[in-house]
Amino acid sequence: MRSSALARGDSGRIDAGEKDRTTQAQLVHPGARAPAAILKAFYLNKLEELLKRVRPRLATTDHLEFRNCFGTVTGYVDGNIFGSCGKFGLALRLPSQTLTKLFGEPDVSPLKYFEKGHVKKEYAVIPPRIIGDRTRFQKLVDKSIKFALSVPL
Repeated sequence: MRSSALARGDSGRIDAGEKDRTTQAQLVHPGARAPAAILKAFYLNKLEELLKRVRPRLATTDHLEFRNCFGTVTGYVDGNIFGSCGKFGLALRLPSQTLTKLFGEPDVSPLKYFEKGHVKKEYAVIPPRIIGDRTRFQKLVDKSIKFALSVPL
């Protein structure tokens, strides 16, 4: 099942001619006490917005799907997970060489769905600084999608 806004291929919430507000600030979380349905809608919207900004045709070239996972929204491309959006922000699934470089930066961290949970080894939480750099963010999304598609189901 594809996301409706991306599957339609319309401009959705982001106009390519306008500066995307997601590049200016961190994800604004609706609050810890917000009902789960509101949080899931928020995370889905945020993930769709970010993808629409850097890969607007992804849903027309690949099967794009979003599912709930541990209180987050997880993005799948052709059945493989490529990223996740939750209270931690946005995490991308990336190859080890890319992760090694990213983890050398002070504001990039490994993904943990829960405070005392285990680290998801193939994921990096991408800081707003990188999300705001459209070229760099686009390269990371491309690497994430390519990596996800290379992993057998």
